[in-house]
Order: sequence, then structure tokens, then C-alpha cells
Amino acid sequence: MAPNEDPILRPGTAPTADDADLAFPAGSPGPALAPTSAEDGLPVNIGHRGYKAAYPENTMAAFQGAVAAGAHALETDLHLSRDGVVVLSHDATLKRCFGVDKRVADCDWAELQTLQTLRAPHEGMPRLADLLRWLAQPALDHVRVLLDVKTDDDPDEMLAAVAATLERVPLPPGCSPWWSRVAIGCWNDQYITLTRSLLPNHPIFLIAFSVIPALRYLSSNTPSTAGSDAHPGSGLDDGVPPAHQPIHFNMYQPALVGPLGALFRRLARRRGRRVLAWTVNDERWMGWCVRAGVDGVVTDEVARFSRVRGPDRQEAGGAEKEAMGDEAAGTADAGLKEALDGKDKAMRDRGVQGTAATRALPGWRLYVKAGLMQTAAMLLALVWRKGAWRKSRAMKEKKKKHARGVHGKADAVGACTEKEA
Repeated sequence: MAPNEDPILRPGTAPTADDADLAFPAGSPGPALAPTSAEDGLPVNIGHRGYKAAYPENTMAAFQGAVAAGAHALETDLHLSRDGVVVLSHDATLKRCFGVDKRVADCDWAELQTLQTLRAPHEGMPRLADLLRWLAQPALDHVRVLLDVKTDDDPDEMLAAVAATLERVPLPPGCSPWWSRVAIGCWNDQYITLTRSLLPNHPIFLIAFSVIPALRYLSSNTPSTAGSDAHPGSGLDDGVPPAHQPIHFNMYQPALVGPLGALFRRLARRRGRRVLAWTVNDERWMGWCVRAGVDGVVTDEVARFSRVRGPDRQEAGGAEKEAMGDEAAGTADAGLKEALDGKDKAMRDRGVQGTAATRALPGWRLYVKAGLMQTAAMLLALVWRKGAWRKSRAMKEKKKKHARGVHGKADAVGACTEKEA
């Protein structure tokens, strides 16, 4: 998209109060996950850990393959190395993907960069900076990123490192700023609060297994929506500062099924919030996501979802592949507002434009399975929330002990100096 086509994507600028009502237009995932050409009004195709079905997950090959297969956006996971480098890895340990029985946090980047995935084609572990440098090409200006910030590292250190990495990676003239392309996925309030402080202009997506804990972020009396409900036609409360921007949602797909899921989707749409579904690999559930009007589908099967969205998306995927080396073609995009208006119209008409798989209803067995998974997800969410609270408390205690140790050493040194004097 040419930078002068829409004020949302002015290069090299942060959003101002005047831009607030434009930053996340209703009926879209916002600029950070805006479709490259959403005139078809269908959900954004988001590559889960890149193109996990075809390549080793969270590798540069997986990201490149996802874009070539038609992904509009990439989802990836963050961890910190021992020396503070933000690396892309879903697991806190290296065992599953690299065959090394160590934690990521116990290794320096010098060691991590020597590893190769067990799965062929054997790829190395990239840093966040590596992904951003690749995406900084003008031909890839249309590709968005959703960062899943894992909770295994100290949140202050992690989010400070993410902010520093985004600042260090330069963008060529005319490219969209990182705040318009990179969304932050958070699992709990602590990370949301820190993201608002350290990355105030970036959209935030709550990642959740169940709609029960997510519902409170839709309430007008919570910090996430302080002020009022979103203005119609806007994903932001008009004039609300970044610290109180509303939260969007990246939800476990079975949680969105059934009466409770339908209520959540309806409330989110009324308040101008974006709802993504993860991880959707079955064609019937992909079709369900299209009919349900979710804003994005996080999937391992990028090419499969391109087919479900319709033959026109397969052609678009091929065009995007060619655009990898063509700057002009990569930025030749319809205006974002026109694209989002197209999505609004399609959602109103519910005119499904995909293949037969889009119209095929999941069988009753799939709905029963989704109900069971929804119940399990609710229980898992409660257990995970308790575990996250304990982990957070342990990290705070560790920080306090470290601070006491530093002060104790300083006092001892001071006492020795006085004696010598």
C-alpha cells in the first residue's frame, strides 16, 4: 500500500489522538493484522508459527513459505536467551524442535544460533530481529505479525527487549511503521499492562482458552475499556489515550462455538473488537470461521485455508509469491479503508464466497467434540491462571532476593572500606 493512501499507515509516525478513531476500523483486525486485499470480506489468513504444516515451525523457511502460500499475517512465539536476545521459539526448552535438553533461557545466542531443527529441511533458530529485517523489505510491507509473548521469562525484561528490537530494526523510506504491522499477544493482565507502557502504540490481543476470562475485557468498567464502548465504525474509544486502548482477542477456536461463543462474538463485534481463532486446521471448521465472521484464522495449513477462502485467494497467494522480489507489486495495494468497507459489507450480507468446504457444516460429532474441548479449555484456563500467578510471584521473590543480595554486598564493601580507613 502506498503510504499516502491512508492516514493509518503514515510511514515513520506514531498514531496521534486524531488517528485514534482510525487505528482499528470496525469489522477488521486493525492495521496490525489488516488483510492485504480484503475486498472479499473474508477472515485474514494467519500462518501459525509460519507455515508449520510444511516447514519446521518458527523458522525463516516457515515464514517465507507462509507468505508464498497466501498468508496475510504471521504468528510466532517469543522467548529470551540468557544474554537477553529475543528468539523465536514456542517451547521454553530445546528438546522437541532441536533435540537439545536445555532451556532457551539457559543458553546464550552464540550457542542458540548454531542449532538446527530435527525436522527437515534443517533450519536454524531465528531472532525477532531476523524476522523483522526480512519483513522490512518494501515488497513485504503488506505482511503483518502477531507476537505470542510467552510467560516463561521475566515480563519486564522480555517486553523491554521486544521494544528495543523494534526500535533497532530500520525501515526503508515509504514503508509502514512497525506499530501498524506488529501486534502483541498477551496471556494475562501483567503483560497487558507492561505492553501498554513499553509498546503503547501497538495493538494488543488477549490470548485465551476460554471466553469466560475474556468477557471481562469487554465490560465498560474494566481498565481495558476505560471510558465507554467503542464508537461505531471504530475499534478504539474516540479520544482515549493509548494506555486505555481496548483489547482484541486471539481465542482457542472451540471456545467460540455454541451459545456462549456466539454471545462473545456478538459482543466483541458490537464493541469494535477483533476476534481471531486458533489453531484451525480442519476444513469444516475453517468454513465455520468464515460463516461466523471471525476476523482472522490462525492455522498450520496456510494453503488449505487459502483454498477454503476461495480460488481467488489461491491466485492472490501466487501473486504475493511473485511480489517477493518486486517492490512495486508488493506495495500496489488497495486502500485499507476500501478493503475494510468490503469486509463490513460481506459480513452484513453473509455472502460466502469460498469453496464448497466453506459452506459445509461440521457434523454433530465435531460439535460434541468442540463442546468437550470447550469445557476442558475452561478448566485448563483456571489451572493455567493459578500457575501463572505462582510463577509471577516466584519471579518477584527472585528479584527481591537479588536486590537484597546486591545491597548486602554494597553494605559489606562499605564497612570494609570504613575499617581500612
